[in-house]
Amino acid sequence: MAVETRILSTIGILAVIAWISWGVHQCADYKGHDRLRSGETRYRVQKVGNAIKAYYAEFSQFPSGDSAAIVRQILGENPRGIRMLYLSRHESDAQGFPIDAYGRPFRIKISGNAIEVRSAGKDGEFETDDDVLDVSER
Repeated sequence: MAVETRILSTIGILAVIAWISWGVHQCADYKGHDRLRSGETRYRVQKVGNAIKAYYAEFSQFPSGDSAAIVRQILGENPRGIRMLYLSRHESDAQGFPIDAYGRPFRIKISGNAIEVRSAGKDGEFETDDDVLDVSER
Protein backbone atom coordinates (compact mmCIF):
# COMPACT_ATOMS: atom_id res chain seq x y z
CA MET A 1 0.00 0.00 0.00
CA ALA A 2 2.78 2.47 0.86
CA VAL A 3 4.52 1.78 -2.50
CA GLU A 4 1.28 2.44 -4.40
CA THR A 5 0.76 5.69 -2.50
CA ARG A 6 4.29 6.84 -3.35
CA ILE A 7 3.80 5.97 -7.01
CA LEU A 8 0.49 7.85 -7.15
CA SER A 9 2.03 10.82 -5.35
CA THR A 10 4.95 10.88 -7.78
CA ILE A 11 2.60 10.68 -10.75
CA GLY A 12 0.50 13.49 -9.28
CA ILE A 13 3.54 15.68 -8.73
CA LEU A 14 4.77 15.05 -12.28
CA ALA A 15 1.30 15.87 -13.64
CA VAL A 16 1.25 19.19 -11.74
CA ILE A 17 4.76 20.06 -12.98
CA ALA A 18 3.74 19.23 -16.57
CA TRP A 19 0.57 21.34 -16.23
CA ILE A 20 2.53 24.33 -14.84
CA SER A 21 5.16 24.01 -17.58
CA TRP A 22 2.45 23.93 -20.24
CA GLY A 23 0.81 27.04 -18.76
CA VAL A 24 4.10 28.96 -18.64
CA HIS A 25 4.80 27.99 -22.26
CA GLN A 26 1.34 29.10 -23.38
CA CYS A 27 1.72 32.43 -21.61
CA ALA A 28 5.17 33.05 -23.10
CA ASP A 29 3.95 32.06 -26.57
CA TYR A 30 0.96 34.40 -26.28
CA LYS A 31 3.16 37.36 -25.27
CA GLY A 32 5.56 36.59 -28.11
CA HIS A 33 2.65 36.41 -30.56
CA ASP A 34 1.34 39.73 -29.28
CA ARG A 35 4.75 41.37 -29.84
CA LEU A 36 4.75 40.03 -33.40
CA ARG A 37 1.31 41.51 -34.04
CA SER A 38 2.38 44.87 -32.65
CA GLY A 39 5.50 44.89 -34.84
CA GLU A 40 3.55 43.85 -37.92
CA THR A 41 0.98 46.57 -37.23
CA ARG A 42 3.77 49.16 -36.89
CA TYR A 43 5.10 48.08 -40.30
CA ARG A 44 1.64 48.38 -41.89
CA VAL A 45 0.99 51.80 -40.35
CA GLN A 46 4.26 53.07 -41.84
CA LYS A 47 3.44 51.47 -45.19
CA VAL A 48 0.15 53.39 -45.38
CA GLY A 49 1.89 56.62 -44.34
CA ASN A 50 4.52 56.13 -47.05
CA ALA A 51 1.78 55.58 -49.65
CA ILE A 52 0.19 58.88 -48.65
CA LYS A 53 3.56 60.61 -49.06
CA ALA A 54 3.94 59.00 -52.50
CA TYR A 55 0.50 60.36 -53.41
CA TYR A 56 1.65 63.84 -52.38
CA ALA A 57 4.84 63.49 -54.42
CA GLU A 58 2.80 62.55 -57.49
CA PHE A 59 -0.08 65.04 -57.19
CA SER A 60 1.42 67.89 -55.08
CA GLN A 61 -1.49 67.53 -52.67
CA PHE A 62 -2.69 65.03 -50.12
CA PRO A 63 -5.63 62.73 -50.71
CA SER A 64 -8.75 64.15 -49.10
CA GLY A 65 -11.78 62.93 -47.19
CA ASP A 66 -12.25 60.45 -44.38
CA SER A 67 -10.05 57.38 -43.85
CA ALA A 68 -11.96 55.28 -46.41
CA ALA A 69 -11.74 58.00 -49.07
CA ILE A 70 -8.02 58.45 -48.48
CA VAL A 71 -7.44 54.72 -48.77
CA ARG A 72 -9.41 54.52 -52.02
CA GLN A 73 -7.27 57.28 -53.49
CA ILE A 74 -3.95 55.64 -52.55
CA LEU A 75 -5.31 52.34 -53.89
CA GLY A 76 -5.75 53.90 -57.32
CA GLU A 77 -9.03 55.85 -57.33
CA ASN A 78 -7.27 59.09 -58.25
CA PRO A 79 -7.08 61.26 -61.39
CA ARG A 80 -4.31 59.18 -62.98
CA GLY A 81 -5.35 55.77 -61.68
CA ILE A 82 -1.98 55.30 -59.98
CA ARG A 83 -1.84 52.75 -57.20
CA MET A 84 0.38 53.98 -54.35
CA LEU A 85 -0.24 51.07 -51.97
CA TYR A 86 0.13 47.38 -52.66
CA LEU A 87 -1.14 44.95 -50.05
CA SER A 88 -0.78 41.24 -49.57
CA ARG A 89 -3.84 39.15 -48.82
CA HIS A 90 -3.20 39.17 -45.05
CA GLU A 91 -2.69 42.97 -45.01
CA SER A 92 -6.16 43.79 -46.32
CA ASP A 93 -9.82 43.12 -45.60
CA ALA A 94 -12.37 41.66 -48.04
CA GLN A 95 -12.73 45.05 -49.79
CA GLY A 96 -8.96 45.38 -50.23
CA PHE A 97 -8.57 48.07 -47.55
CA PRO A 98 -5.48 47.92 -45.32
CA ILE A 99 -5.94 46.42 -41.85
CA ASP A 100 -3.72 46.10 -38.81
CA ALA A 101 -2.44 42.74 -37.58
CA TYR A 102 -5.56 42.49 -35.38
CA GLY A 103 -7.82 42.62 -38.44
CA ARG A 104 -9.10 46.16 -37.94
CA PRO A 105 -8.93 49.21 -40.24
CA PHE A 106 -6.68 52.18 -39.62
CA ARG A 107 -7.78 55.70 -38.84
CA ILE A 108 -6.10 58.28 -41.05
CA LYS A 109 -6.02 62.03 -40.44
CA ILE A 110 -4.27 64.63 -42.57
CA SER A 111 -3.95 68.14 -41.20
CA GLY A 112 -1.74 70.70 -42.91
CA ASN A 113 1.51 68.84 -43.62
CA ALA A 114 0.99 66.25 -40.87
CA ILE A 115 -0.09 62.69 -41.62
CA GLU A 116 -1.41 60.52 -38.80
CA VAL A 117 -2.06 56.83 -39.38
CA ARG A 118 -3.35 55.04 -36.29
CA SER A 119 -4.20 51.46 -35.36
CA ALA A 120 -6.49 50.91 -32.39
CA GLY A 121 -4.07 48.22 -31.23
CA LYS A 122 -4.81 45.07 -29.30
CA ASP A 123 -7.82 46.44 -27.38
CA GLY A 124 -9.56 47.68 -30.53
CA GLU A 125 -10.23 51.14 -29.09
CA PHE A 126 -8.66 54.32 -30.44
CA GLU A 127 -6.91 56.81 -28.17
CA THR A 128 -5.68 54.22 -25.63
CA ASP A 129 -2.16 53.30 -24.55
CA ASP A 130 -1.81 50.35 -26.93
CA ASP A 131 -2.51 52.32 -30.13
CA VAL A 132 0.13 52.01 -32.84
CA LEU A 133 0.69 55.43 -34.34
CA ASP A 134 2.75 56.97 -37.09
CA VAL A 135 2.79 60.74 -37.33
CA SER A 136 4.94 62.25 -40.03
CA GLU A 137 5.17 65.24 -42.30
CA ARG A 138 5.57 65.32 -46.03
